[in-house]
Amino acid sequence: MPTDPRPTASRPSRRWWPVLLAVPLGAAAGGGYALATDPAYTTSAYVVVVPQGTADGNVAANFAQAYGRLVTQPQVLTTAAGQLRATVARLAGQVSGTTSPDAPVIEVAGTAGTPQAAAGAANAVARSLISFANVSSADTRVKLVSLAAAANPAAPASPVPGLDLAVGAAAGLLLGGLLMAARPGTARPAAAAGAAGGEAPAGPAAAAPAGPAVDQAARNGGPAVPPPSLGARAARNGRAAVPAAEPAPATKARAKARNGDSAAPAADPATPSEVAPAEQSAQPAQLAKPEQSAQPEEPAAARARARTAVRTEAAARTARAGAAGRGRSQA
Repeated sequence: MPTDPRPTASRPSRRWWPVLLAVPLGAAAGGGYALATDPAYTTSAYVVVVPQGTADGNVAANFAQAYGRLVTQPQVLTTAAGQLRATVARLAGQVSGTTSPDAPVIEVAGTAGTPQAAAGAANAVARSLISFANVSSADTRVKLVSLAAAANPAAPASPVPGLDLAVGAAAGLLLGGLLMAARPGTARPAAAAGAAGGEAPAGPAAAAPAGPAVDQAARNGGPAVPPPSLGARAARNGRAAVPAAEPAPATKARAKARNGDSAAPAADPATPSEVAPAEQSAQPAQLAKPEQSAQPEEPAAARARARTAVRTEAAARTARAGAAGRGRSQA
């Protein structure tokens, strides 16, 4: 019976709807942040520490590390704030100092809403740092010199619209994945799954009964071997194959005579050699009972025993046919 393709086509969208919804929303949030945030421009001025007299380059590098930490301190910012007509706290939030471990260079970075304000803050703090350090140059035996003044930046350092969009989309993807992981799974019933796949559900009646030999072979990982017949069981127990009990010809004749059947000719008494197969065949079949194997049977051994049983049954049938022929000829 054909199924409706519409639920199957819409199943992925029902499953992935948190991601499909969160990624566009995240990208939109990133774009909105880029549009709503004021641009910020960043530029840097560079100051170099020059050794004086007998001082070497290692001394200059060490003093560069020390003076770099003073860039945002009030001792340096007070003079620069007076030149810029700004407060020390506001100027401290606009500048930062960075040093290099292997070079006596100090980078003074300034950030502001306009290119001119950023460059002015960086240059003012760099000049103030040089003035503050050179006061004690006779004692420190180093001198600070301006290496490069800050220039007006051509583009804002933030925001970057493309980067903001990518960050927003990535955040939406992460949030959607977390929502999918937190949602409880919906499993289809087994009957509905079988009907959708066009397969009939397997019930108790569909399973074929398996005997002990089949169960043993399944547990051993081998092919299913049918249970041995009566002859195979007798051969496995070391006994002679017992043919099925059939009445001898002489016995049939006596029975017909007792019943008053005139059509049946009288039969001579059967000789002991003729009666022997019949007496042997009359033995109860319960004598050959299968013994429980203490260990699991191997598939190859089971197949060999099955072949031996087939040969034993064929020999028994041949013996019975010969005994029956001799009885008819003597009768």
